[in-house]
Amino acid sequence: MWGWEDTVVWVLGAALAAGVTGDPKVAASALFLFAWWVRRSRPSGVTAALFAVTVGAFALYGFVSVAGFRRDLSRVCAAAAGPGGRGYLEGWVCGFPGYRYGGMTFDFRTRVDGVVCVVRVRTKEFAVSYGDSLRVDGVWKLPEEGSRGAFERRLIGQGVCGDFRVAPGGVERLGGVGGSWVTRRILSPCHDRLRRELSRGLGSNSGFPIAVFLGETGYLERRSGNAFTALGITHLIALSGQHLYFIAGAVVILLRLVRRRSSALLLFAISLYVGVVGFIVSLWRSFVMVLVLALAAALKRPLDPVKVLGEAFVIVLLFFPNTYYAVGFQLSFLATLALLLCVRGLRPGVSKTVVSRVWFWVRSSLEVSVAAQLIVTPVLIHYFDRVSVLAPIATLVFVFPVAFVLLFSGFAAISSVLVPVVGPVLFAVLDRVVAMLEQSVVVSASLVPGTVSPPPPEPCLYYAGLAFLAYARGHTGRKVAGWSLLAVSFAIGAFRGQLF
Repeated sequence: MWGWEDTVVWVLGAALAAGVTGDPKVAASALFLFAWWVRRSRPSGVTAALFAVTVGAFALYGFVSVAGFRRDLSRVCAAAAGPGGRGYLEGWVCGFPGYRYGGMTFDFRTRVDGVVCVVRVRTKEFAVSYGDSLRVDGVWKLPEEGSRGAFERRLIGQGVCGDFRVAPGGVERLGGVGGSWVTRRILSPCHDRLRRELSRGLGSNSGFPIAVFLGETGYLERRSGNAFTALGITHLIALSGQHLYFIAGAVVILLRLVRRRSSALLLFAISLYVGVVGFIVSLWRSFVMVLVLALAAALKRPLDPVKVLGEAFVIVLLFFPNTYYAVGFQLSFLATLALLLCVRGLRPGVSKTVVSRVWFWVRSSLEVSVAAQLIVTPVLIHYFDRVSVLAPIATLVFVFPVAFVLLFSGFAAISSVLVPVVGPVLFAVLDRVVAMLEQSVVVSASLVPGTVSPPPPEPCLYYAGLAFLAYARGHTGRKVAGWSLLAVSFAIGAFRGQLF
């Protein structure tokens, strides 16, 4: 049953999103939910007033946070528009450096025009670690003519106020360090060591294991990346709740092998993995959900996963309001919402034969994948102008090979550190598996139709159509209404494209 607590979560989330985006449609949705809650719950005047104040506070917080972020970004762009856009910056590395061919990228906390902010630094240097104090010499990347809005949205989504390119030899190390001691002394060295072991053990084939295990896509071959995009399965590479689920499953199996069942150890292992990987919004969303569920289990209070997703939505935006602009944040929450809603309606058949169980798994997996694809389609079209029609089937085919590479990459990297003698054997097996998987993805992408570029649908009508289809439950009228709304949403998008 939908209770008032669920409505509280979603109203707060919608209000915070309204404050972040300034979108009147989202604000209207928040007001509608609030009015519906008041009508359904009939709270006292004091309760309703306190709740309204809380909603307003959340909305104001999001608006002020991102307004300040935009102001800092404008200051940075103004300071960068000087002669040649050249400058010096002093500060410390506040994010895990991401390695790529020809250099690295890292977030840099510095002071620009008297304002403390975070900028994204791209350099050809490789000897940089989290917490290092640096003085960098380089050139600002400024938006091209007519693309300032898109440039700012991209930077806001990444949580940075500028893009700074450093030439070779432009990095000078200063005295002192910054950041958290735990991250600097434990988490960051573990991240670097695991990446180094995978790079050393697999050579040129290390790009995919590093991407799927540590979240760094800089070494992923362009051919493989294009193939994953063409098949619509880049979400198998981007770390998310699916990867955390596989990691948790492996930990549970290991604990059972040693005859231990400890929720504390499982939670510690997951926390350690998330900390070693670094801040990735989709992974942290799943981690917050795990923490909320673990707390509910400790308090012996059953929770609806959809409500937990809403709470994760609020918590993540509360600490990182600008992430609302990140496409990964939007895709992650929408796809997870579709998955949870779809799983709710799945009912296994009465028969318990192996064939029936396999058929139920295939059918349910396909339904969940299709639901996730449908709910993220407008976002994909908005950002990338294309969508893959075969993504659900490709996901079903490649999800378990990718999961095997994820788990075996971690096992091989950790084993090579603890027992170096077994490293070459494990990496030889992993190298062969990775080569076969990447070749299969590339061949599949070349054999099947590519992505399509439909007109962007009208979001309100599109999601209204999905809602009708989701709750049709055999009602022909609801199905007709749902498909009609979907068709009208695309028709309006096509008509708008013709006009503008």
